[in-house]
Order: sequence, then structure tokens, then C-alpha cells
Amino acid sequence: MKTWKIFDVGNIQLQETELSAENLVKIKVTKVPFLGTDLNAFYGKNKVMPITPGRLAVGLVSEADPLTGLQKGEKVVVSPYLKAPKGKGVLVYGVDVDGFLSDYIAQPFENVYSLPDGVSEDEALFAENVALANKTFSILHIDSHEYVVVLGANAQGLILAQLANYYHAIPILIDKDENKLDLARDYGICYCVNSEVQDVKQRVLEITGGNMADYAVFEAKGGLDPSLAINLTKNQGSVAIIGLTKQGDPLNADIRTILTKELTVVGIGDGHEEFPAAINLLANKAIDVGGLVDERIPLEDCVEFFEKLTPNYLDNKMRILFESH
Repeated sequence: MKTWKIFDVGNIQLQETELSAENLVKIKVTKVPFLGTDLNAFYGKNKVMPITPGRLAVGLVSEADPLTGLQKGEKVVVSPYLKAPKGKGVLVYGVDVDGFLSDYIAQPFENVYSLPDGVSEDEALFAENVALANKTFSILHIDSHEYVVVLGANAQGLILAQLANYYHAIPILIDKDENKLDLARDYGICYCVNSEVQDVKQRVLEITGGNMADYAVFEAKGGLDPSLAINLTKNQGSVAIIGLTKQGDPLNADIRTILTKELTVVGIGDGHEEFPAAINLLANKAIDVGGLVDERIPLEDCVEFFEKLTPNYLDNKMRILFESH
């Protein structure tokens, strides 16, 4: 099989090895998203090196035990999470263990999910975002008609805001990029606030009738100040800090404000348990991901793609896909 591996800073190489698929599902990879964890690994911010990038993958079943019920040629999505030994949480592909940037992969049956009719490969590649969003709503216990501030109109923020609509909550999406906010409006998000040109606190007060938001969700890669989540939430409200935080810089906020307002603050690092629910939500068309793919790179060109990267390459991007042809 062909696999691409990052050996050290700025050094990615193609390797050809034998793939052992005994007792595993063998999958021909058709699409792998390029994510922030891959960019960080390329610039030496990953603890595990060398490593094959690629946190998520979709593909076609090549070989599987008949007892799994999977058929050759069936479209599947592979979870980004692997159960850690001895019940120590989950490992993340492309971060803790080798990821999926290969032409073929072999995975345990429990990590492989069939794609229902109507769920495209592109949609499936956002299942992790949907899973994390769904876990956030479950933990916060958000009721219908409650206000939820979502900080950042990146892919994760746009999916969070759409899911708020789906659950009949009232999202207030904040970003400094008007183009992203326009896309949010196309998705049916009514309250979109541009933090570059509007007084965010005053606008949230107006929207909520002077009460501020019941909840705020801050995503680590959303590009906004985490203190906004605290300042825009009402007294005794709840704030969720979400996202994969095994890489990247520390986040800081004013603990005094949390104490003064008696806020509940929770951290949500992954959506592992919600991955099957995320696929169902995509099948039910709760989430629209049209417009979230910026670039499509042939899988065989991925070395050239990596070699042209800059550290801030993803700052204004939604999603980039490596595709097999």
C-alpha cells in the first residue's frame, strides 16, 4: 500500500509497505480531509513522530469478514477515534496513532460505519464535527428557545449553529469574517454578528432582550477571544470550551468573571460517543455542509501540497480534501 508519513518538521514522504488486514476491514480510501492536526504535525507540534496524518477517512470496503455484514464496494466512514488500552479514554488517529493518509487502510469493524443512502462522502467527512456539536448540546442540556452564543463561523461553528436550529434553540453566531456570516445566513442562521464592525455585547443584549445568552460555546480553532464566551453569558449560565486540544497554544480567560457570574464551565474534547448519532443527523439532513469544501487535492499530489504549506494556511479555510482518482 502507499502511505504518506511525516518524519520531522517539514518532511513528509511516500512509503510503500504491505498492508496486513487479518481480522480487520480493508478499505480503499477515497477521501481524507486535511485538518489543523495535520498542519500542526507538519510543523512539529505533535508529540508522536513520525506519524501518518489524516484524522478521518471515507472509502470503499475492499475486504471484510462476512460476519460483519459489510459488503465489498460498500461506502463507509472511519471514526477518528480508537479506544485506548485499559479504558484510558480514546486515541485520535493522525495525532496519537498513525492516521489515514494512504491508498488502503485496515480497521477494526467497530471503527467502520456504513454510509446510509443519501449521505455523500463529503457529508460524511464532517461527521466528527457533528458528533462534537451533538455531544455539546447533550452535556449542556439546552432547551428549545434558549439562546446559544457560538463563537467562530468556521466549519465547527457553522455546524453548531445549524444544530441549534435543529433542536429549536436560538443560535447567535459571532465571527469577524462577513463572507462566513453570509454563508451562515444561507444556512438559516438568523442572528449573525460581525465582531469587527458591531458592538458584540450590545448586540447580544438586544437579541436576548437584555438578558445575555443562556449558553456560549467556544471552539479552540474559531479564531476569537475566549473571554467573549464568558462575557456574553448571563449570570448562572453555562459555557462550553470544545475541540481537540492535544496540540496548539494554551487558552486563557478571566476566572474572576466566571466566579462573579457563577458560570458553569465544561470542557468537551471529542465526540467519540456521538459518532453514530452524527451519521443519523447527516442522514436526516439536519446539517448542510454545502459550501464548506474549499479545495480538492488529488491524493497522489499530497507531498507537493504539504511542501507549499505555511503555518497559517488554514486560517481562512473551511475544509480541504485529499481525493483518490
